[in-house]
Amino acid sequence: MIASPPGSCVRFALAVLLAAGCSCPQVRVEKYFPRDTACGAVRHFQLAMDLEMWSEAAACLTSAREEVGSWKLWALSGIRVGELGDFSLRQVVCEVYWVTEEPPAAADRAVVAVLSKPAPGVDQLYLLALRKRGGLWSIDLDTTFELNV
Repeated sequence: MIASPPGSCVRFALAVLLAAGCSCPQVRVEKYFPRDTACGAVRHFQLAMDLEMWSEAAACLTSAREEVGSWKLWALSGIRVGELGDFSLRQVVCEVYWVTEEPPAAADRAVVAVLSKPAPGVDQLYLLALRKRGGLWSIDLDTTFELNV
């Protein structure tokens, strides 16, 4: 019998699991949280961020100033923002535990209040502005930051 180092079995098992994970089908966020309602769009964005599906999450954002692509979202998700109480977008969105939908003022705009726990011992209420385009809701970053200043 050939002796093998104790960690080699673990490395082999890890390699097999990682290879198997690469071939697994990707989660369809739309199946669980369709963006046909404002609350659905917030939950869609939250799940996409949790799963680090950057292009899926970026598709839920709009900004009049510039396009928010998947690489930019990935880079900016950890940067602390003054308008969000010096928390990052990832801290705010991924820790949302309560979402309520306010009645939209017009057919294409809505404000959603979310209660988040961006840090231990901190409960924070945020207002997210959403805009409807082509039947799908997206979070309007510009208006959201203005609402939370």
